[in-house]
Order: sequence, then structure tokens, then C-alpha cells
Amino acid sequence: MNLFKEVIGHESIIAHMTTAYKYGKVSHAYILEGEEGMGKKMLTNCFVKLLQCENPNGDTPCGICPSCVQIDTGNHPDVIYVKPSKKSGYGVGDVREQMVNDISIKPYKSKYKIYIVDQADTMTIQAQNSILKTIEEPPEYGLFFLLADNSQKFLQTILSRTVKMSLKPVDLNRIEQYLREKKQVKGDRAKVIASFSRGNIGKALQLIDSESFNGMREDMVKCLDVFINRTEYDIMEAVNLFSEYKDHYLEVLDILVSLIRDILYYKETGMADGLIHKDMEFKIIDLSVGANPAKLVRLVRNSHDFLNWQRLNVNFGLSVLTMFTDLEDKK
Repeated sequence: MNLFKEVIGHESIIAHMTTAYKYGKVSHAYILEGEEGMGKKMLTNCFVKLLQCENPNGDTPCGICPSCVQIDTGNHPDVIYVKPSKKSGYGVGDVREQMVNDISIKPYKSKYKIYIVDQADTMTIQAQNSILKTIEEPPEYGLFFLLADNSQKFLQTILSRTVKMSLKPVDLNRIEQYLREKKQVKGDRAKVIASFSRGNIGKALQLIDSESFNGMREDMVKCLDVFINRTEYDIMEAVNLFSEYKDHYLEVLDILVSLIRDILYYKETGMADGLIHKDMEFKIIDLSVGANPAKLVRLVRNSHDFLNWQRLNVNFGLSVLTMFTDLEDKK
């Protein structure tokens, strides 16, 4: 638990951390950047476990000393998980009480006193300003890990005082292999999940048992069936079905576009091996029979416009209707 060998991908970040540990070049502050589920927390916990281990074996923590056990259970007295007092993020009071005022207290038992701030990019400007001096001139034992989806939300003065490591998407083949070998995901389902994970192992693990994911795919097949095989007067059926996922429109739009890709791919090549939705092969083939490629391509273009409309807070229902009906060629 919390070992680098358990991490899928991110070899360059692991190499940076282990090399810094080996040569005593550990920085006082790090930013780990990547979308939720990419592995920021796991990488941080692996590094922290190594740094605090009482009997490490090279660059591997022993896993059995009191420090390792406490980190695995989240109870290490010198590893502080900073918490926001509001759902919107961290205010000045949060960081002052849990970091700025606390850092003067020496570690209870370990070499380092470590502060981990998840979703650190939700700190207010005032909160970021209040920790500048602490991060710039910490005591020798002080270390800070700022975990963020988007580092651009940090002040430049914060960025200049930290080492930033950006997590990259993991190769989809590696995720598929992991799902098959470690999670016993069978058949084409492992390939489908890996494709939709976009290189995010956390998202892949969520999709394994997601009934909503399966339901979304079935409903988007129905939408495309209406769009391809019915008249324009029936299109409201597709609009209403898509609109049921207002709170998850990014996911269903991704599924819709990938299904269109599969339909166009099969219509052009007549081959099923390259399908993303390989487990829905026969449905893809049926849809491809009556599909108008030019019309489907314009639907994909409209889907990009739909995303822009949502960023501009255009009425959701009207946006969906326009996406499905505002096509140059109604043939």
C-alpha cells in the first residue's frame, strides 16, 4: 500500500521523487497537477511514506515501521492533511490555522513535518498570499505538497517557490492490461473502459462498476438511431433523451461523439476490430447502414458548438435542440 511499484504510469515523476530522496535534494514545496483520478494523492502518499520511513530499503519504504503504518492509515502526527472549512475552497483562516501557525511546532517523531493540500487551486488569492512567506522560508523540517487540477489558478509567486510536476495521461494499452490482469475485467469491456478513461486510471476504476455508464451508452445509441433512421419530426425524442443527462452532459457528449466515430469508421472500412465500443459491434453495424456521413460529421461539429454554448450559459434545452437540428444538409 502506498508504494511506487503500485502506481500505473508516471515514471518520470517517480524518478524525480526517488532521485531527490536518494541524493538528499528534496524540495521544500511541490505542486502536483492533474485532473481528478490521475494519481496525485497516491504519488504524494508514496513519496511521503518514503520520506518518513524509519527503515527504508533503498528507495522503498519498509511498510512495517510505525511511521509507514501510520501513513497507510492516515494517522501520522507529522503528516497534516489540510482541510477547507467551506465547500468552495480554502480561505485565509484555513491555511493560517492549519499551516502558517502550525509550522513553528517541530515534528513529533519524524525528520519532516509535511502538509498536504488537496484541491489547493481552490485557495483564495488572500489564502495564497498568506502562505507565501511560509513556503519561501520554511523551517528545515517543513515540506508542502499542493495538489491541483489547474496550476494556472496559483499566483505566480506561488509557482516560483515550488517544483511543479504535471501528471500525463497513462497509455491506454497499459490501462487495458491493468484492468484485465488486476481487476479481472473481461472481454471487450476492458478496451471500452480504457478508451473512455482518457488515460486516467482513477476514472477507469470508477467505470468498472458504473451502471450509469452503461445506461448512458445505451441511451446515446437510441439518440443516434432516431437521428439516423427517423424523420426530423421525431428528433425531439433524441433531444429529450439527451436532456435527461443535463448534470452529466460532458460524459454523454463524449459517448455520443465516440459512437459517431465508430459508425463512420465501420461505414468506411467495414471492419469492427478498430471500434471503441467493440462490445456494441452489432448495434454499430446496424446504425451504419442508414447513416449519412456528412450529416454525422456536422453533428460532431455542432457538439463542439454545444460545449461553447454551455460555457456561455446558453439555455441547455435550446442548445441540445440546436445541436441536433441545426444541420446544413437535411438529406
